[in-house]
Amino acid sequence: MKSIALAAVGAVLMGISCAAEVAAPSKPEPKPSKVEIAKRADGWHLLKDGQEYFVRGACAWDYMKELKEAGGNSIRTWGAATDPVLYDKAQAQGLTVCAGLWLPHADDRTFNYSDAQQVDAMVQRFKVYVQANKNHPALLMWGIGNEMEIGMAAPDPMWQAIEKVAKMIKEVDPNHPTITVIAGASEPKIKSILKFCPTLDALGVNTYVALAITPSFLKSFGWEKAYLITEFGTPGDWETRKTSWGAALEMNSSVAAQYIIGPYTQSISGQKGWCLGSYVFFWGTLEESPHYNFSGSHTWFEMFLDSREAMNTADAMQLVWTGRCAANRAPEITYWDSTVCLRTVPAGSPHTAVMRARDPDGDMARVRWEIRPEKNAPGQKNPVPVSGCFDKAEGEDVSFKAPAQPGNYRLFVYAYDGKGKVAVANNPFVVGPAAP
Repeated sequence: MKSIALAAVGAVLMGISCAAEVAAPSKPEPKPSKVEIAKRADGWHLLKDGQEYFVRGACAWDYMKELKEAGGNSIRTWGAATDPVLYDKAQAQGLTVCAGLWLPHADDRTFNYSDAQQVDAMVQRFKVYVQANKNHPALLMWGIGNEMEIGMAAPDPMWQAIEKVAKMIKEVDPNHPTITVIAGASEPKIKSILKFCPTLDALGVNTYVALAITPSFLKSFGWEKAYLITEFGTPGDWETRKTSWGAALEMNSSVAAQYIIGPYTQSISGQKGWCLGSYVFFWGTLEESPHYNFSGSHTWFEMFLDSREAMNTADAMQLVWTGRCAANRAPEITYWDSTVCLRTVPAGSPHTAVMRARDPDGDMARVRWEIRPEKNAPGQKNPVPVSGCFDKAEGEDVSFKAPAQPGNYRLFVYAYDGKGKVAVANNPFVVGPAAP
């Protein structure tokens, strides 16, 4: 599950204040879809207008055309009102929306779940927003909150508030199910939801490293309703090995793609009849989100570069969604190393780097290198590349100088096919004081 530090900044990235949820809604078409979660002899099913609908989704605000072409059918948001025309954009691509209603987190000192007036006011604001958007044909379900339980010292009033929101939605919009989204499945959370939130139709679970064992957790904790995996992907920067100076080690995109496939098959597509589908994190680039505030490098969770090339992880999702490889696949990194990787080196010292890649389609076009400062804190914008390090920053074998300024850095390498696909890798290093 996510660290408290990561979840604490989520209110900025993923959410909006309760007041902002009533921002001007998009204008819906008159006839909504009828969506329900039904229990049948062979298990739970999500039905959209009477037809089976298994969610092949992504957490996304953009890149919707690419999502549809890859076999995706839905997007998930954390606060849908951050983009008033989001429903229309999804509808234009034939996608549905799991629309988020952002609930305050423990770090929101302006909100107290034990204050009945504040809770009632929040429910009323959500009611206005639900009434305004309930008939949009792109709407699939309502997601009440996201990881709001993290750091909550006394969470019972928060769970009770979720139940109030769920009951309100059932009264206002009987055509769309409700879920709440938690950061990993634990026994106290599941027991509390069973006790305080009986109106919820299903459960959303955000999980990364623990994806493969999440169904067994849910079963052992007594969860019998349907569930969705509402975030998953490569291991988070809070879950991986770290250097002696605390820099997290990131999988290269080729390894990350392979990492996704097995757990997806085991805990999502392999659990049909209980699991209703999933939303991978993150389809697009995080800096194009309404409020960017995440730790990790600019290639850690994203499946696209800001120049819109898709990484190997996007190919992996197309494979698990459709059973077919992409017509044009990303290059695959087979080896790479540098004399700076995972080391402390003097400022301005000379170094070399090498990478080898193969392209399944035989069309790899170029290799590019860059050095960027390490992010110092969640919420920092992506640092820009350091200039003056490379005489020529292209090719499989390069020479370069360490940055002149002491600090923490990452060396990045990108292998492009020239047709919209890329493989990426990076490793951290430290520049110490210049030698006397």
